[in-house]
Amino acid sequence: MCKEYLVRIVEPSGMRIKGDDYSAQLSKILTAELNSLSKEGWSVSSVFPSMISNGCVVKLLVTLEREKQ
Repeated sequence: MCKEYLVRIVEPSGMRIKGDDYSAQLSKILTAELNSLSKEGWSVSSVFPSMISNGCVVKLLVTLEREKQ
């Protein structure tokens, strides 16, 4: 059984303002992205913050996996 992997960067669009909390924006983006990719057989393997600004996560690195077709 072989798997294939996909890595996506999730970040809010537009200008970032120092100290803003991006949790709600990242949650909406991540929900839409994962719902779309799950229809293609992808599931989340891991989620890591890839950029933190003033204590707030502003960018996520999401790794997905599925059975190789």
